[in-house]
Amino acid sequence: IEESLYDAAKIDGATEFQQFRYITFPSLRPEIAVALITTLYGAMISNIVFLPFADKLGYYSKRELEVREVIVRGILSIQDGDNPRVLEQKLSTFLPVNQRRNEDKEAA
Repeated sequence: IEESLYDAAKIDGATEFQQFRYITFPSLRPEIAVALITTLYGAMISNIVFLPFADKLGYYSKRELEVREVIVRGILSIQDGDNPRVLEQKLSTFLPVNQRRNEDKEAA
């Protein structure tokens, strides 16, 4: 912003607020508009692209922790010398009920 504009405003008796209102703010309007538009685009992109991506990463992270927990429990049971049938029962508790092997159905 040219200093001559501020000098002319001072000669005319403009206050600091009037200089801001009539010289600075109108001169910065295009930059303010660009800043607001880029902020809007950034917010939209983060909500449309990055939040679903973060949700998917969170799901995969949770799943990986569950798998590692099963592995650790299995290794600890083997180290304790548990019977393979007992080990199978312990580890089957990590599966959803509809995916577990039902001993009664297999016997029939």
